[in-house]
Amino acid sequence: MQIALLFILGNPFLLMDSWAQTGNRDFEVINTNSPPNTNSAPRSTARPSTSRPTTTPANAASVARPTAQTPPPARPAASTTPQKYIIVPTPPPTYRPPARREEAVDLNALNMPTPRAAAPNPATAASPAGAGGTSTAYGSGAGAPPTGVAPNFRFYFDFWLINRPGVTDLSFQNVHSITMIEIAPRPDVLFNFELRPDPRFYELDFRVNPRFRIRLGKIWVPFDDMNPHNNLGGRVNTTILISGSTLFLPNIWTDLGVAGEYKLIANSSVDLTAVGYVINGFQAGGSDPQSGSVYPSFNDIANLSFASKDNNRDKGLGGRLQLNLGTKVQLGASGFTCRYSDEGSKPYGISMLGLDARFRFGRIELRGGLITGGFDVPNAANTALTDHVNRGGAYAESWYRWGRTEQYRFVIRGGLLQPDSRVVTINDQMAGSVGLFYRPDFIQYSLEYSQEFNNQVVRPNTSITWARVAISL
Repeated sequence: MQIALLFILGNPFLLMDSWAQTGNRDFEVINTNSPPNTNSAPRSTARPSTSRPTTTPANAASVARPTAQTPPPARPAASTTPQKYIIVPTPPPTYRPPARREEAVDLNALNMPTPRAAAPNPATAASPAGAGGTSTAYGSGAGAPPTGVAPNFRFYFDFWLINRPGVTDLSFQNVHSITMIEIAPRPDVLFNFELRPDPRFYELDFRVNPRFRIRLGKIWVPFDDMNPHNNLGGRVNTTILISGSTLFLPNIWTDLGVAGEYKLIANSSVDLTAVGYVINGFQAGGSDPQSGSVYPSFNDIANLSFASKDNNRDKGLGGRLQLNLGTKVQLGASGFTCRYSDEGSKPYGISMLGLDARFRFGRIELRGGLITGGFDVPNAANTALTDHVNRGGAYAESWYRWGRTEQYRFVIRGGLLQPDSRVVTINDQMAGSVGLFYRPDFIQYSLEYSQEFNNQVVRPNTSITWARVAISL
């Protein structure tokens, strides 16, 4: 063995041939007898093990290093000068998380309102809400659109540990398992959708010119500052957290239709955008607390089917006006109306008006909004008569952020809901909540507690505590 070792060390070209033939990219052979090259940049030793070695310019006295692109150098004539070679291991690669585009709907914004960007371009948005900017039509973040036809994938998953005595005892749950895909065949066209057999969202976005754009498909309905859920009632208004059994608005408010958005003012300090849309609208099928025969449904069931169709010829009409003053102030006003009763029956309609605001002062962010409106129903005693039902809700939030990248966040929320002014039911809500969030990278950890303060009805539960881990890629 000693003879073989001496033979290998005395034959450097044999060692170089073996290295080139095995294709090993984790080591580099360096001729220690070659004089230093003062004309080239210093050789980096931080090359990832998966990258191919690059050839450093050498002077005439140095021996070229073999690379993956070139065959091993030809053996020179035998030299009487002994040559010394060492094997330098390449350092392991440094992990760097992949760059992420911001999206129009930040699926992780369930618990994370974000700072707003000045005069964003909603054409670059994917689906309504997100971190780092504002889609003026949808009150959400926007980033640069993908280019080419290669799809851009977005993933959002979470894992809950929730305790709701009397309703849901301590239990692990998964609420979000979402894959979104974005495709941009041209800079002025963006198609994005949820990857599932029955997608809750798909949208084709045409940018007609820098100020005007059109969206069509199962679009996000631009009402209030939803990201994409609303916080009416003092906590996130989703099925897993509501006090009763009926949602005030859908978990994710999407509907088949078309929307047009126009920038009235767009500069570095002022951004004013108007959006109008036509959708199928809400349908009948809800449960009347006074046992009426016709009542609107605000749950997801009637609105999520891939082949869902309207139950009447009338269409829902809505609009939103949003004003951004730099990154510090956002003001919005929304309106919507539609007929919900079946075709051929007596027409009954719904109308809503919403106002929302957001203010940012250094590390503090204040956010709030309210919705007021109502709908018509047949009189329970005499169906020939019509009753008008008022409904409304409000919310207020205060966020504080700290840390080098503001990765720590604390929130206090409060709000109320009144789904039907004729009665007080378990669906009425007046709650407050607090939450602590930590998001060092693409994983967010959170702990929240919510307490119900409306004691006008008997409830099986008045408090909810939940911990959550959310992954957004």
